[in-house]
Amino acid sequence: MLAYGRITMNYNVKRGDIVVFKASGDWLSKAIAWFTQTDVSHAAMVYSADSIIEVGAHGIGVHKMAILDGDSVYVMRLQSNPSAAPLIQSADAYLQAKVRYDFPALLILAGLLIYRRIVPSLPLMKLVNLILSAACATLDKALNRILHQSDGPFMICSQLVYQIYYDCGENYRIQIENGAVFNSQLTAGPADSICLVDLAKVGKRTPADMFMASSDEVSVSNQDMKEFYELLCASEQKNDKAAPDIIIASVEMDKTLALTVKFLDLLERLLESAHYDIPLEALFVTPGDLVYHAVNLENEGTIDLQRVHSVKDLILSATPFPSWPE
Repeated sequence: MLAYGRITMNYNVKRGDIVVFKASGDWLSKAIAWFTQTDVSHAAMVYSADSIIEVGAHGIGVHKMAILDGDSVYVMRLQSNPSAAPLIQSADAYLQAKVRYDFPALLILAGLLIYRRIVPSLPLMKLVNLILSAACATLDKALNRILHQSDGPFMICSQLVYQIYYDCGENYRIQIENGAVFNSQLTAGPADSICLVDLAKVGKRTPADMFMASSDEVSVSNQDMKEFYELLCASEQKNDKAAPDIIIASVEMDKTLALTVKFLDLLERLLESAHYDIPLEALFVTPGDLVYHAVNLENEGTIDLQRVHSVKDLILSATPFPSWPE
């Protein structure tokens, strides 16, 4: 873990720099932090001398910023320090396309759920199914809008800044090693843990549609997320001498694995329909990857950054994330 230094007020933030916000917030964000085990939660890019471009629950936007008391952020910069002009041009293309971003935190969590190892229990798996059902319903809506309404493109789960840099060519692409999902080298984990994406590849799974309610009826409440987070923590802290709680009703696990297959299928169809030229796993590049696993990014230190007001037509309301619990 890198030392958390603080840069003084006269620090010169440059166009194209990546700013990664330290975490604070809600239960959904706590669950994401549990999987990524980092102290950051949101990423943006410096758009001009006094503004940043970022994407949140209401779409893409540019916010005026001031370097003063506010959110604590890491400033990350490519080691090669290339021209910012291509990055700004790429960002402008997404602004003009009015990129939407439906429930990004929920989709990131669903991705982490299927790729990371968890210790299953019946209460936990019921909440996993609720989260995956809601994520699939969201992706279904996004795909229908793209296919039938000629709507603008969607950023699904990857950080906007990763895509901006990727679009600028090989010299700008962020190289991630052993990220939370992308280019990861996952450890085996506890003996009683499972990885849903591995299980889903074994045998033919029942289509998830038969398990799903109407997309309008699928939602995840704050209380659901609080219970989910507490169950994750309980599974991590359980007594090693206790009997493993991995006997899950077959119908519940079949539902989980079918939803996993459905989620991955929808992601692949969205990538194809939205013409995104990135690997599937790149949808799950996390803010923590940009700070701790990007080998060609330099950490220039931290600053206090405050959003002053929006300077583009679209208002952004970025989802807050919490601190990784001590």
